[in-house]
Amino acid sequence: LREVVRRADRRRVVVVGAASEEPEPLFEQYTRAFADLGAGDVVCLDVRDRGEALDEERAEPLAAAGAAFLTGGDQLR
Repeated sequence: LREVVRRADRRRVVVVGAASEEPEPLFEQYTRAFADLGAGDVVCLDVRDRGEALDEERAEPLAAAGAAFLTGGDQLR
């Protein structure tokens, strides 16, 4: 996680919970962890299926991101 914050270089870190069946608890944990490591702006991107992932408006937080972090789970979802 430290490396994600370092590579983001003070830009937004987006936590993507697409592979997790219940991303909300993970969002809370990773938001707190990234903030504790010095990330300035942490945004959670909740996409539940491939259709949502392809929605440009939903993916907008990634445009200003310095890094994206994908939580664990079923990567084929």
